[in-house]
Amino acid sequence: MPYWLQFTIFAVIAGLMQYIVSYFTEKGKNLATKEDIKDITYKVESVKASYNESLERHKIELQKEFESYKYIAKLCYSLDKELITHISNLNQRLATQDISPETKEAILESATLLYNFISAYKTRYIYITEINNLHKCIKDIQYRKPSIPNEKLYPSEITHLKILSTGILEALLPPLTINKPEH
Repeated sequence: MPYWLQFTIFAVIAGLMQYIVSYFTEKGKNLATKEDIKDITYKVESVKASYNESLERHKIELQKEFESYKYIAKLCYSLDKELITHISNLNQRLATQDISPETKEAILESATLLYNFISAYKTRYIYITEINNLHKCIKDIQYRKPSIPNEKLYPSEITHLKILSTGILEALLPPLTINKPEH
Protein backbone atom coordinates (compact mmCIF):
# COMPACT_ATOMS: atom_id res chain seq x y z
CA MET A 1 0.00 0.00 0.00
CA PRO A 2 1.33 3.33 -0.95
CA TYR A 3 2.52 5.66 1.66
CA TRP A 4 0.15 8.47 0.78
CA LEU A 5 -2.83 6.07 1.05
CA GLN A 6 -1.68 4.93 4.45
CA PHE A 7 -1.21 8.51 5.46
CA THR A 8 -4.68 9.46 4.20
CA ILE A 9 -6.33 6.49 5.95
CA PHE A 10 -4.42 7.30 9.11
CA ALA A 11 -5.42 10.99 8.86
CA VAL A 12 -9.09 10.07 8.27
CA ILE A 13 -9.05 7.58 11.16
CA ALA A 14 -7.24 10.08 13.42
CA GLY A 15 -9.69 12.83 12.42
CA LEU A 16 -12.60 10.49 12.96
CA MET A 17 -11.21 9.48 16.35
CA GLN A 18 -10.64 13.13 17.24
CA TYR A 19 -14.20 13.95 16.19
CA ILE A 20 -15.65 11.05 18.21
CA VAL A 21 -13.60 11.98 21.28
CA SER A 22 -14.56 15.64 20.89
CA TYR A 23 -18.21 14.68 20.33
CA PHE A 24 -18.39 12.55 23.48
CA THR A 25 -16.44 15.10 25.49
CA GLU A 26 -18.93 17.78 24.45
CA LYS A 27 -21.81 15.39 25.06
CA GLY A 28 -20.42 14.71 28.55
CA LYS A 29 -20.13 18.44 29.22
CA ASN A 30 -23.71 18.99 28.06
CA LEU A 31 -24.90 16.11 30.20
CA ALA A 32 -23.00 17.49 33.19
CA THR A 33 -24.43 20.96 32.51
CA LYS A 34 -27.94 19.53 32.29
CA GLU A 35 -27.44 17.73 35.58
CA ASP A 36 -26.02 20.91 37.14
CA ILE A 37 -28.98 22.92 35.85
CA LYS A 38 -31.36 20.27 37.11
CA ASP A 39 -29.66 20.34 40.51
CA ILE A 40 -29.68 24.15 40.64
CA THR A 41 -33.33 24.26 39.53
CA TYR A 42 -34.24 21.78 42.25
CA LYS A 43 -32.48 23.88 44.87
CA VAL A 44 -34.11 27.11 43.63
CA GLU A 45 -37.55 25.49 43.62
CA SER A 46 -36.92 24.09 47.08
CA VAL A 47 -36.00 27.55 48.38
CA LYS A 48 -39.08 29.05 46.65
CA ALA A 49 -41.33 26.40 48.18
CA SER A 50 -39.84 26.97 51.62
CA TYR A 51 -40.24 30.73 51.25
CA ASN A 52 -43.84 30.40 50.03
CA GLU A 53 -44.68 28.07 52.90
CA SER A 54 -43.15 30.52 55.38
CA LEU A 55 -44.95 33.41 53.72
CA GLU A 56 -48.29 31.59 53.93
CA ARG A 57 -47.74 30.83 57.62
CA HIS A 58 -46.93 34.50 58.21
CA LYS A 59 -50.05 35.57 56.27
CA ILE A 60 -52.19 33.27 58.40
CA GLU A 61 -50.66 34.67 61.60
CA LEU A 62 -51.23 38.23 60.40
CA GLN A 63 -54.81 37.40 59.43
CA LYS A 64 -55.45 35.93 62.89
CA GLU A 65 -53.92 38.99 64.53
CA PHE A 66 -55.98 41.29 62.29
CA GLU A 67 -59.17 39.39 63.13
CA SER A 68 -58.47 39.62 66.86
CA TYR A 69 -57.82 43.38 66.60
CA LYS A 70 -60.96 43.76 64.51
CA TYR A 71 -62.95 41.88 67.17
CA ILE A 72 -61.45 44.04 69.94
CA ALA A 73 -62.21 47.23 68.01
CA LYS A 74 -65.79 46.09 67.42
CA LEU A 75 -66.14 45.22 71.11
CA CYS A 76 -64.73 48.61 72.17
CA TYR A 77 -67.07 50.37 69.76
CA SER A 78 -70.00 48.42 71.19
CA LEU A 79 -69.01 49.28 74.78
CA ASP A 80 -68.50 52.95 73.96
CA LYS A 81 -71.87 53.06 72.21
CA GLU A 82 -73.54 51.51 75.26
CA LEU A 83 -71.74 53.95 77.59
CA ILE A 84 -72.88 56.90 75.49
CA THR A 85 -76.44 55.53 75.56
CA HIS A 86 -76.34 55.34 79.37
CA ILE A 87 -74.93 58.86 79.62
CA SER A 88 -77.49 60.18 77.13
CA ASN A 89 -80.31 58.61 79.16
CA LEU A 90 -78.95 60.22 82.30
CA ASN A 91 -78.58 63.58 80.53
CA GLN A 92 -82.17 63.43 79.25
CA ARG A 93 -83.44 62.84 82.76
CA LEU A 94 -81.16 65.52 84.18
CA ALA A 95 -82.44 68.00 81.58
CA THR A 96 -85.99 67.72 82.90
CA GLN A 97 -87.11 70.95 84.54
CA ASP A 98 -89.55 69.15 86.86
CA ILE A 99 -87.53 67.85 89.80
CA SER A 100 -90.26 65.79 91.41
CA PRO A 101 -89.53 62.74 93.56
CA GLU A 102 -90.35 60.55 90.52
CA THR A 103 -87.87 62.46 88.36
CA LYS A 104 -85.23 62.14 91.06
CA GLU A 105 -85.96 58.42 91.21
CA ALA A 106 -85.57 58.15 87.42
CA ILE A 107 -82.30 60.11 87.58
CA LEU A 108 -81.04 57.83 90.32
CA GLU A 109 -82.09 54.77 88.30
CA SER A 110 -80.21 56.04 85.21
CA ALA A 111 -77.23 56.92 87.37
CA THR A 112 -77.29 53.42 88.91
CA LEU A 113 -77.40 51.75 85.48
CA LEU A 114 -74.48 53.92 84.40
CA TYR A 115 -72.61 53.13 87.64
CA ASN A 116 -73.12 49.38 87.11
CA PHE A 117 -71.93 49.63 83.51
CA ILE A 118 -68.82 51.61 84.47
CA SER A 119 -68.12 49.17 87.32
CA ALA A 120 -68.33 46.22 84.94
CA TYR A 121 -65.98 47.80 82.38
CA LYS A 122 -63.82 49.96 84.64
CA THR A 123 -60.54 48.76 83.11
CA ARG A 124 -61.71 50.06 79.72
CA TYR A 125 -62.53 53.55 81.01
CA ILE A 126 -60.17 54.01 83.94
CA TYR A 127 -57.98 56.46 82.02
CA ILE A 128 -60.84 58.98 81.59
CA THR A 129 -60.87 61.23 84.65
CA GLU A 130 -64.46 62.36 84.10
CA ILE A 131 -65.69 58.75 84.19
CA ASN A 132 -63.82 58.07 87.42
CA ASN A 133 -65.32 61.22 88.95
CA LEU A 134 -68.84 60.31 87.80
CA HIS A 135 -68.39 56.79 89.12
CA LYS A 136 -67.35 58.17 92.52
CA CYS A 137 -70.21 60.69 92.54
CA ILE A 138 -72.84 58.02 91.81
CA LYS A 139 -71.27 55.71 94.41
CA ASP A 140 -71.45 58.47 97.00
CA ILE A 141 -75.10 59.13 96.15
CA GLN A 142 -75.97 55.42 96.33
CA TYR A 143 -74.28 54.77 99.65
CA ARG A 144 -75.06 57.85 101.68
CA LYS A 145 -77.99 57.89 104.02
CA PRO A 146 -80.45 60.61 103.06
CA SER A 147 -80.70 63.21 105.80
CA ILE A 148 -84.12 64.39 104.65
CA PRO A 149 -86.87 61.77 104.27
CA ASN A 150 -87.94 61.12 100.64
CA GLU A 151 -85.00 63.21 99.41
CA LYS A 152 -82.77 60.94 97.32
CA LEU A 153 -80.90 63.59 95.36
CA TYR A 154 -79.77 67.05 96.40
CA PRO A 155 -79.84 69.86 93.81
CA SER A 156 -76.06 70.17 94.07
CA GLU A 157 -75.75 66.47 93.20
CA ILE A 158 -77.97 66.91 90.15
CA THR A 159 -75.82 69.83 89.00
CA HIS A 160 -72.66 67.81 89.63
CA LEU A 161 -74.05 64.86 87.66
CA LYS A 162 -74.90 67.20 84.75
CA ILE A 163 -71.39 68.63 84.69
CA LEU A 164 -69.71 65.22 84.90
CA SER A 165 -71.90 63.53 82.27
CA THR A 166 -71.40 66.44 79.87
CA GLY A 167 -67.64 66.23 80.49
CA ILE A 168 -67.67 62.51 79.67
CA LEU A 169 -69.51 63.10 76.41
CA GLU A 170 -67.00 65.80 75.51
CA ALA A 171 -64.14 63.42 76.35
CA LEU A 172 -65.59 60.50 74.36
CA LEU A 173 -67.09 62.21 71.35
CA PRO A 174 -64.86 64.15 69.00
CA PRO A 175 -65.93 67.74 68.36
CA LEU A 176 -68.15 68.16 65.33
CA THR A 177 -66.77 70.64 62.87
CA ILE A 178 -68.61 71.62 59.76
CA ASN A 179 -66.64 73.24 57.01
CA LYS A 180 -68.72 75.69 55.05
CA PRO A 181 -68.02 75.64 51.33
CA GLU A 182 -66.37 78.79 50.08
CA HIS A 183 -68.06 80.64 47.23
